[in-house]
Amino acid sequence: MPTLKDSRFPPPQSWEDFEGLCADLFRYVWNDPGTQRNGRTGQPQHGVDVFGRPDGRPHYAGVQARNKIHPPTTVAVAELRDEVRKAKQFVPALKTFILATTAPNDAVIQEEARRLTEANEAEGLFSVEVWGWDELERRMTEHPEVLQQHYPQFAVGHSVEVDSVAELVRLMQERSKWTDEKDRPTFERTDGAVSSLAPQFQPSWRIRQASGDHVSNLEWRFCGPRFDMEWRAADGSRLKDTSISDVFDLTKNEPVDHPYVAVDEIGLEIRFPWRGKMRYELHRWPLSSRELPKGVLWDVGREVLPVRRFDEDFRSEDAG
Repeated sequence: MPTLKDSRFPPPQSWEDFEGLCADLFRYVWNDPGTQRNGRTGQPQHGVDVFGRPDGRPHYAGVQARNKIHPPTTVAVAELRDEVRKAKQFVPALKTFILATTAPNDAVIQEEARRLTEANEAEGLFSVEVWGWDELERRMTEHPEVLQQHYPQFAVGHSVEVDSVAELVRLMQERSKWTDEKDRPTFERTDGAVSSLAPQFQPSWRIRQASGDHVSNLEWRFCGPRFDMEWRAADGSRLKDTSISDVFDLTKNEPVDHPYVAVDEIGLEIRFPWRGKMRYELHRWPLSSRELPKGVLWDVGREVLPVRRFDEDFRSEDAG
């Protein structure tokens, strides 16, 4: 018999049931008992089916629930853009907008959500996220009250599917150990790829906090076999205004072994204090060079995944 990890929860068949599931789930995700569905059928909703105030804060978050069962489809980029446009009319203004869907997680639509977030934040507007069914399933296992209401066959106390119930209990106990980590700050680079002629290689990038608790101050440095620099401080409240740049001569640097960054990569390492420990986050991008009439051109490609996260130092790895 498949375990809970191997099995899947069937998505709700109707849009009404899916919207109700989202309202119940986000009530717990946001820790806001006041979370509720927006209006009734036929009323203008401005792209928001469910709204609430995460953790009792003064700002609002909104969810648009899109059931993609009949017919089975994915979320299109144009569809996401249209829903974001509608959400701009919600009153009071949102701080966070989430499109929740029964469609599977999709990297293309998640990338578009990140692009829309950057464009919105430049105008002082809300962030944009897309939660596919894979993510919604994961979140439901963290909140047994939601499973009890919408999937009682997987809830503790049900007399059927004994193996599934036991697996659910074990999984919830395992996840509870990491409850404190769910708000761990994470970061990402906001600027695009860099191309530079040797010997002046200057990765003039910026970073932003992507999720988690706010970090007041952090430090960063470029690292790898071709990069050697000291830690530099950055104001966490002004990351958008902080340029993380330096000049490197890649033709002169003698590559030195690095435990996590290859010779044909550039690493951006970030560290910050959080909940009594120094936390580290390491991003890596591939480097390539090509001969041009004017000299050697160095290019930076897409980020090498996954991001590595550590606690205290590289000898006590927290997550790969």
